[in-house]
Amino acid sequence: SIRAHRESANTNAYLAFSTKTTSGSLDERLRITSTGNVIPGSNNATNIGDGSTNFNSIWASTRFRGNDNVKIILGNSQNLSIRHDGSNNIIGSPVADDLHIKSGTGDNDNALIASFIHTGSKVGIKTTTADRDLEVFNSGSQTAIGIKGGTNTSQCSLWFMKPTDANIGGIYYEHGSTNTQGMY
Repeated sequence: SIRAHRESANTNAYLAFSTKTTSGSLDERLRITSTGNVIPGSNNATNIGDGSTNFNSIWASTRFRGNDNVKIILGNSQNLSIRHDGSNNIIGSPVADDLHIKSGTGDNDNALIASFIHTGSKVGIKTTTADRDLEVFNSGSQTAIGIKGGTNTSQCSLWFMKPTDANIGGIYYEHGSTNTQGMY
């Protein structure tokens, strides 16, 4: 059933949509408030689509909102999960798939930027087959990693360490008048 009902003042009204199951009562499923907001008839009880008959696209001009621990789940096997747990922003793969970050134009994301590889917990920059914990790949003639200091007198360092000692050895470059470089 569809009904219009006074909301508060004589001039405010909402539109309610209700349905009834075979042996149940008539329950409100959807409401359009007098201000134009569309809300479910009861909290956490209504879906948009049912998994077999779905919407093609859902558009928003500003944002999609959800409370902490509300997940955006994508993939037929719920392969990708995006959520905020109250303290951290989390992108996950509950089914152990790799995560790729890609770039492109239009609907074409064909340029691999980084991959997080589930097997071995590896990270690849411009590669999906990292042989080390962190691997940077470039199909051109030079692969470079830059470490840039915040000022013209900063020190840039690359440290090698063990779990019990954070400063075992390193390579450093000190910017400034002497441009000192060295190894520890």
